[in-house]
Amino acid sequence: MHEMLVKQLFLEKRMQLASENMDFRARRKKAEVGKRLGEIISLSQGQLLLLDIGRRKLESLTEEFRSKGISKKPVMMVLCEETTVARMVAIHFQNVSDTNNMPYDQTKVMEIHTELKQDELAAARLRLDKIDDNNDSLNIVISVLMLREGFDRKNISVIVVLRATEADLLLEQIVGRGLRLMFSKTEYESIWQSKVEAVEDIKKNKPPKSSFDFLFIVEHPRFEKFYQNLREEGYLIGIGDTSNAKTTGDVIPIDAIPLRFLTSIQLMFLDFQDIAHLHHLLTYVTH
Repeated sequence: MHEMLVKQLFLEKRMQLASENMDFRARRKKAEVGKRLGEIISLSQGQLLLLDIGRRKLESLTEEFRSKGISKKPVMMVLCEETTVARMVAIHFQNVSDTNNMPYDQTKVMEIHTELKQDELAAARLRLDKIDDNNDSLNIVISVLMLREGFDRKNISVIVVLRATEADLLLEQIVGRGLRLMFSKTEYESIWQSKVEAVEDIKKNKPPKSSFDFLFIVEHPRFEKFYQNLREEGYLIGIGDTSNAKTTGDVIPIDAIPLRFLTSIQLMFLDFQDIAHLHHLLTYVTH
């Protein structure tokens, strides 16, 4: 992470999550005689709050990218401990709408776990490619922590973790499928310096001025020590509340087209204000 070859990890904190008494486990029936756990009956209020925080972060990123003309599609991944919880999360999103009042239906949300029927699992595996298709509406993927699917996608920007136990996990189990850069240096030179400055801010425990290529993690505060321990081991992990922060900071790519892709035809249609901004951006990049 220090070399900026993968996304920068950032643990989201919220005042709403301050209560240690908020249950992070799914609600269960009383266990039957001879059984350790009862049947899962619903998501807990704590889990619903984590999902809401993750969804709002996803929508904030989506709206900001759209308003700045950035043709990238942020995607949220929800990692559940059990397939029963994964199904309940999918059902939950069927009753939620985005900022444009559009429902989170099956075109936007998918499940992938081994308890799907064989044909459904095969279709889900193929659909994973749509995560990085910026023209496809899929933007929420629901899975399980122990999924043995080997995939890593650029557009995964938010991960919500719904654990059932306090047992430690490997960091790779949580973030391993979303570390690839969304904005590479070769294609987006104009924002690379902003990424460098954001990483330096985190090293100094300062709020980052931008958060391009951040992987935002939403977890119950009970697990913050897990990330604090990783920081002590040398991992660079930001921690804080970015609900009022701007992802793009002060840098605005021109229609999100990398400078090397601007053609002479496109330049002909730039108005005076665009040309002035382009001159400023070129000066910024070359210095």
